[in-house]
Amino acid sequence: MADQNDILSLVLAEDVKSVDTKQIDAAIDRIIQESSKNYDEIGELALECSAALSSAQSRSSAMASRGFLKRSLDKLTGKDDRLRSAIEKDSVAAQYTLQQMVKGVLNECAQNQKLLMVVKSKFDSELLRLEESQLSIGADVVGVRKALVAVYNNYLLKTAEIETEQQRIRKHAGARCEYCKEALAQDQVVCPHCGTLQELKLERFPMDKQDKLKELARLVRATPDEWDLDIAWSSIAKKYAYSLKKAQQISYNAGVLSSGSKLNQDIEDLINKCRSAEFQIAVVGVLKAGKSMLLNALIGLELAPVGLNSTTAALTKFRSSKTGNYVKVRFYTKNEWANLNQSASRSRKTPTAEGETSLEKRLSAESVINAAQNWIGHKEITERFQDLPSFQEGIKRWTAADSDDHLFAAEVEVGIDRILFDMPEEVVFVDTPGLHDPVKYRSTITENYIGSANAVLVAVKPDALGEEAYKTVTTVLDHAGTNKKKVYIIGTQQDKLGKKDDYEQLISGDDGWIQRLTESGHYKDRRSASAQIFTVSAKLHLCMNKAMRLSDEEFESEDKFSTEEYNALEKGVKTALGVRRYALENLRNDTETVAAVTDYLGVEKLKRALEKGLISQYRKLKVDDIASDYVSCKTALRSRMATEVNERRKKIDIAQKGASALAESTAAAKKEKEALEKKMLQIEGTLTKLKEFTEGQIRSMNLYRR
Repeated sequence: MADQNDILSLVLAEDVKSVDTKQIDAAIDRIIQESSKNYDEIGELALECSAALSSAQSRSSAMASRGFLKRSLDKLTGKDDRLRSAIEKDSVAAQYTLQQMVKGVLNECAQNQKLLMVVKSKFDSELLRLEESQLSIGADVVGVRKALVAVYNNYLLKTAEIETEQQRIRKHAGARCEYCKEALAQDQVVCPHCGTLQELKLERFPMDKQDKLKELARLVRATPDEWDLDIAWSSIAKKYAYSLKKAQQISYNAGVLSSGSKLNQDIEDLINKCRSAEFQIAVVGVLKAGKSMLLNALIGLELAPVGLNSTTAALTKFRSSKTGNYVKVRFYTKNEWANLNQSASRSRKTPTAEGETSLEKRLSAESVINAAQNWIGHKEITERFQDLPSFQEGIKRWTAADSDDHLFAAEVEVGIDRILFDMPEEVVFVDTPGLHDPVKYRSTITENYIGSANAVLVAVKPDALGEEAYKTVTTVLDHAGTNKKKVYIIGTQQDKLGKKDDYEQLISGDDGWIQRLTESGHYKDRRSASAQIFTVSAKLHLCMNKAMRLSDEEFESEDKFSTEEYNALEKGVKTALGVRRYALENLRNDTETVAAVTDYLGVEKLKRALEKGLISQYRKLKVDDIASDYVSCKTALRSRMATEVNERRKKIDIAQKGASALAESTAAAKKEKEALEKKMLQIEGTLTKLKEFTEGQIRSMNLYRR
């Protein structure tokens, strides 16, 4: 035990100044003697004293904080408060006390083998526990550190993602127009609010967008010369066309307008309308409503084929010509021909009138199929004629149902020598396919044309404004838009009504045309409706004109003036005059009767109305029509743009709200990160202290074991 005593003699008795060491020694001997029979207690005393001696804390505090030593100190000092205070306050005295307790226990063990084994066992068990504890603590430290590092790295990653998203959103939502200061989306270089081209900072955009943006900038700065508009007839029309073309191309580039949209088609149609000075007067109606006869009466020549079942889907245009009579034909493209065949096939179940052949059956004939190979996709042709009969046959070839050739014509233009048809060359009368046709393709052509035409003549049978006639009229009025003055309602074949007053009652009566169209809201009042309604007898008008041109010999000739024509004209004259008898041979010399009959037939009245309301001011009306359509297109385009802007504004608002939320989350994340870093430092400090304390205890145990 000598070595042990030497090892434990850390503090000598002479080092203790505040307390009498003899008093401490005597008290320790007493305690050991009292506990000598209790091996567990004395072993516990030795263990706690050794642990206290190895602690980095003050020895007095360590002794005072341990339960057993506290109890032993009570026994040691008893009621001697001075001694207790001296030991607790003096670390040297405390260390001396602990050391002497351990020395006393060891001396006792030297004399008692059993006690020695108990104390050794206590020390071995505690050492093993501490070593295991150290290993566990070490593993826990590593685990806690790994967990903390993982959490910390996740916060770093999250913070980086938030900051990246914030930068993206600021870039997206922070742009403003340089002129009006309204919000812009990230990829908008033309302000949708004021149209100002923004400064192009191409480096901000991906490479795949830079070429597109350059093209957009070019379009915005483009001049009228950059588009082949070829509009010389009107500077106003050229201005409208240029504005539309520019807006169309910019809208394409910006993704606001698609090529297949109705709005784009409307813009294209208006641009084409601006290109030409043509003032187009469309003649529409159901099949056999007298459209062709009405056209012939207005022209003054029987050029348009009549009395035949039309199977054509072509538009036939009639105009005055400075270069003589001609027929110009544009043929179907392959796509147009395919669409016509498809539409005809769908209408195969629609019944046809007796003796009529459906379009589907005509197109499926072997002769037509063979001929189609030559004509479909054929380049435009122009045929010229020196005399009227050959001219009429040429027109019939490309427009009449009894000719297969007419099936391949998509559009026919008939130029009439100015001597025969004195009309401004730009004024064009257009014979359209029938409305409500079983072949939808033909009806669609007509319906679409109504909207683009500058004026419309609606041919209906006047015997009554029945459902078919009423449907025809209202269809035209609906497709004509807001300008109802461009629509003229023409009751044809009015000679079939009988009495002269019958058609007046039909139009102006209590349940007449005027009343029905006013009540339906198509016209604001009876006066407006009345101004647009006319009745004519085109066939009789042509018949009377023919009779007035013939000589007496020709008038009497069956070949020149047939009995059928004679009887029809005679009946018409009697109806117009309201008489039972009239000698028709006197008509050509009876100017008063000619004037009365002409007035009754209504064609000249209609021509005067068209001359006054349309033809005399066709250029102004053409420009006004373009201006009206331009406003409609501009309004629609602005509406489409506004919709696009609103959608993008919603995205911007969401982005801005997201930016605020992200900013708040970033700030919270930063605070959490700082708190985590502080907590990590605290944990690491605690773990370090714990590790140092454990290592100190193990060293002390190893020391006392020796």
